[in-house]
Amino acid sequence: MATRATYSFRTHVTGSDGFSRNSETKYVYLHHDGYPAGALSKIFSWFNRSLDISDETGEPLDVSFESFLAANPKAEVISDHIDHADTDYRYDIIFDDNDKFSFDSPIHVWEKRGKSWACISVGTIAEFEESCMSGQHWIDFLKEA
Repeated sequence: MATRATYSFRTHVTGSDGFSRNSETKYVYLHHDGYPAGALSKIFSWFNRSLDISDETGEPLDVSFESFLAANPKAEVISDHIDHADTDYRYDIIFDDNDKFSFDSPIHVWEKRGKSWACISVGTIAEFEESCMSGQHWIDFLKEA
């Protein structure tokens, strides 16, 4: 059975006046493994792929929206979360001012409950991983590598 999910990637921008603004949001839909541990798997495959490319090419680490698409080839770019009404989860990932992801990036996780959405997690990627996993954590593994 497929657990469908949508992911949004918002660029966090701090204006010259010091106030935060969201300048752009991009969305993708994934048909399978949308439950929280599956979403973490997609996030970490994204990060691992970016690390591998950086190691091979010597280029700076690229953990952007485009690299998420490359790491998840079945991802379908959509215009909004509501484009797919049959999803079970929504993930809102917020990039920093440089349009990049890190384990300190905020993520909001939403679960569909009946006809409404309930926010089940608000925090960083690292905190989300901590709440979903037990034992060895992917973040610890990546930091050791």
